Amino acid sequence: MENKGQLQSSIEIALRKAADKYKSEYPESALTDLFIQANQDKAELSIYDDENHLLYATKIQAWINDEEEDKDEETFNLEAEQAVTAAVKRCDSNGLFKEINILEPFSVILVDNQFDTICELFTIDSDQLVIGDDLMKDWEKDLDNFMEQIARDFK
Repeated sequence: MENKGQLQSSIEIALRKAADKYKSEYPESALTDLFIQANQDKAELSIYDDENHLLYATKIQAWINDEEEDKDEETFNLEAEQAVTAAVKRCDSNGLFKEINILEPFSVILVDNQFDTICELFTIDSDQLVIGDDLMKDWEKDLDNFMEQIARDFK
């Protein structure tokens, strides 16, 4: 992706506009999920509420410029996941999710065009500790090493 700072800024603006629309159109409702679609073919980011109402859609200039690179869907989704996750975390640290009425557990989820989950990007749940990708990164490898060590100890 060409300019990650510009990309992240565009996503943050889209999240802010989606939150503003939600607050104005559904002031009494509580939001439990926010769905984000990153469409490579249209170079578009769309944000939906938990009732699948479109809150905001925008063209992403960095993705328009990326069309020449002809990335496969998996690579695009991974890059979109990283950019959207960074933008969502920054919006959270700036208090965006405190400005809207959310019902916990609240999640921000990256979805494909059929609303199938690609990955859960962010969760707010004050009753539970949410384990992020960094902590769980190599858990299978660690578990395998642990099991091998136990097997050696019993021989």
